[in-house]
Amino acid sequence: MSIVNKLLIILLCGIVFFFAKPLFSSRNFSKPKKGKQTTSENSPRTTKKSPSGQTKPKEASPLPEESITENESDTNQATKLSETPKHNESSTHQPEDKDSDNSAASVEKKTAFPITSLQLDRSDNSASTGSLKLEEALDSAIKNNRFEALVNLLKNDLYQPLKKDPEIDLKELGKLIDTPAWNHTLNLYTVLQLFSPKDIKRITTAPPETQKFYYWLFTTPEALTQLLYNLKPEDNLHKALAIWHSIWKNETDEALRLKYLNLAIACALVYDKGTIKAKMAYNPVDPFERYSIFKKNAEAKRLKTVISNMTVSDLVWVVDVPLTNEEIEWAVRRANFSRRRWGKSYSHIEYLMERAVNGENPYTEYSLAQLEKHGGICGDQTYFSVNTAKANGIPASGIMGSGNRGAHAWMAYKPNKNEWNTSTGRYENYSNGTSRNAQINKNISEFDFMLMSDRKMKEAKVQEAKTILRFVTLLITMDHDPIGIRQTLEMSLRTAPLLEEAWAAHIAFLEQASPALTQAEWQKIIDTIERTFKKHPTMWMIARTLTQKHIWTHLEQDQIEKTQSRYRSEIARKFPARGDLIRKVVAEQGATVSQEKDFKKVRSFYRQALRLYGKDTLNFKFIANQYFKTGKNFPENREQICNDIESYFSRSIDQESGDFFKAKTEIDMLKIIANYYGSIGNARKAKKYKKEAERRLIKSSKRAL
Repeated sequence: MSIVNKLLIILLCGIVFFFAKPLFSSRNFSKPKKGKQTTSENSPRTTKKSPSGQTKPKEASPLPEESITENESDTNQATKLSETPKHNESSTHQPEDKDSDNSAASVEKKTAFPITSLQLDRSDNSASTGSLKLEEALDSAIKNNRFEALVNLLKNDLYQPLKKDPEIDLKELGKLIDTPAWNHTLNLYTVLQLFSPKDIKRITTAPPETQKFYYWLFTTPEALTQLLYNLKPEDNLHKALAIWHSIWKNETDEALRLKYLNLAIACALVYDKGTIKAKMAYNPVDPFERYSIFKKNAEAKRLKTVISNMTVSDLVWVVDVPLTNEEIEWAVRRANFSRRRWGKSYSHIEYLMERAVNGENPYTEYSLAQLEKHGGICGDQTYFSVNTAKANGIPASGIMGSGNRGAHAWMAYKPNKNEWNTSTGRYENYSNGTSRNAQINKNISEFDFMLMSDRKMKEAKVQEAKTILRFVTLLITMDHDPIGIRQTLEMSLRTAPLLEEAWAAHIAFLEQASPALTQAEWQKIIDTIERTFKKHPTMWMIARTLTQKHIWTHLEQDQIEKTQSRYRSEIARKFPARGDLIRKVVAEQGATVSQEKDFKKVRSFYRQALRLYGKDTLNFKFIANQYFKTGKNFPENREQICNDIESYFSRSIDQESGDFFKAKTEIDMLKIIANYYGSIGNARKAKKYKKEAERRLIKSSKRAL
């Protein structure tokens, strides 16, 4: 798998990758413009043909449900409405039904488009978009199905101020971004790239009320900006817009539509998955009902936050609360903690040891009231604290992790608008935990909450950087000189240095540079990434991957092994809680060592790994398992491998702890060692450790109760 693909898999966490497909397509920079560059080492680089096979975002017909007829319910991959640029070898178009139009052009009238210039350089305060001409053009496109002409007009007017020189005037670009009409036009152009010709036809033939919603969306700058800023590749745009349209239709007060705009968008982007179900309900949560109850409580000033002032990115951690409306009301009435000290709600639920030891279930129903009455274990404490926080408008999430006391659950929440707290209920020295992000329907790292709290990730700066990335896509569509494209990518990095998708786009661009970057140039980029992300390990690991690809190819094997050893030590020192990264590096390097078929080297490697990282029980289990699996290559040494694992456990981990949870972890390890010996035919030791595990389980359970 290429570095570009690896980067995209790890870093596709923002809307730029809905629109940056041309950046990675096979046409990009394949034929640089004549006379605009040289191939000397010091000259700016063009790019080669890009690799194919990138991860594509989930896209579907972005039309409300009621505007789709039964025989048109299929959804198409979004295709660009603008004319196909030169050299666009990878451009594809989903086939339509035979009775449908093959392109927007085939249904457009052949008459000239009535608007020839949007006059984006002239501020018009009478128009909500800053351009009355833009609103006239949009109205004409909707009524007369002239979207292809509209998109071409948008594209040309956006590009006009900056097209004259290969190098982009970054000062001028900054001024354009700050110009409301130009900025909104770029957003409109960007979002229209998500609509196929068939989608456009549905808009133009939809009922007037549906057309009104789209005209409102396309002419309300804040609505379009927040949609683009918060949309992610995992979102189902078709369903999200259908949900938003339903909320918009039922919320008839325009002032309230704008006041609770972010709440509506958050509901749309969370409930487009249809996966949230309240514990005490049979059917999934209805997104309009969820919007309505939060709006009602916000208007009554019953919440601990001001919902109307919150960002979409915060609200997605509120509206995903898996409670019935009745339970939400209970939480608002009964959970009387301040926002700043909401962590107290975790310990408010008394710990129930009988439930931990014997699996006791004291509840007649799994409700907040029953948890408060009877108590529970860490998972119940987390459920109560997280969901009462959400019900009161506080962004919160449960975190799952493991350590020397076994599996554990704790909470993350925002005690104020600027930072996340992930320490409530957390055991000391536990490895990095994971949490479920309802918008993308995937687990994220506990460290992602730290990144969200970083001051360098202020929404205004990130939004500006993403706007710059959208303009990069336009530059590519217009076959602009790579010099200007690289300048613009670097501008996005300066604007938001921690924006991972900006780095991903920039690295992907450099991967295609012609002539290729030198080893020294790659080293400088790697050093910059490590310095920028010294507190955030995901991109630090990307820097390591770049090192493997662009630096290690110039090193001797012994130098590579020394570098690998240094990386293992650096990860353990810089990110001690990131056991997942340690395990990843051990797995990669262990596989490399095992290929040499030298048991002495393999044994040395795994014994060192156990010595450095094995005190963490998850690391021990992982390293021991990796080491044991190498026995298939060294059958005569399997007994030695088992002895090494047993020896390290007895010397460094086994304490026959009086703590019930630590004892359970040690018992699990005894069972693992018993299985290892059993699998190689050593029945005596297998029986010994199995009996010891059983003895300790009985003893620790009695002591706990």
